[in-house]
Amino acid sequence: MPHLTTPWTIYTTLIVLVGLHLTINYIGVRGLVLRTLNGQRTWIAWSAYMHTQPGRAPMPVEVAHLERIFECPGAFRDSKSSVLLGQCTMGSLFSQILSGPIPPQLLELFKDEGYLLWFNRRCLPQSESHHIEGFPRLHICLKDGYSTEDQLKAWILAAELCRVISA
Repeated sequence: MPHLTTPWTIYTTLIVLVGLHLTINYIGVRGLVLRTLNGQRTWIAWSAYMHTQPGRAPMPVEVAHLERIFECPGAFRDSKSSVLLGQCTMGSLFSQILSGPIPPQLLELFKDEGYLLWFNRRCLPQSESHHIEGFPRLHICLKDGYSTEDQLKAWILAAELCRVISA
């Protein structure tokens, strides 16, 4: 500390130490191999299982290698090109994403499920074209008494919808 007497040496030392701290943290996080699923790891594992290497579930270390540290929550990316296929929000409230009553066809479609799946109004067609505007943005609304299996099933359905629509 006695050598840090000028603003130039103080700020240079600060920038070097902060940069070193961030680099070491980044390397440490990249080294983590988590065995629990979040949205991104679920998508990576599902994509590898169904499309990259059909019928073979990837090991946690393989999933960790493909996981992005700085990723938008709920983003689905193509495993080969990294193109954004869509985005999904888990645990949305229907009252916040839909003005008016829930369509009866939707209730009938998801009557045996612990969730409802709905498109964000920003990506719904504004005309009679029936084409999604931009990339799909989905919401998963969980029903009372939902299970972890319902969450997983809803997430995979949302991921597959985004993949099919973006194809």
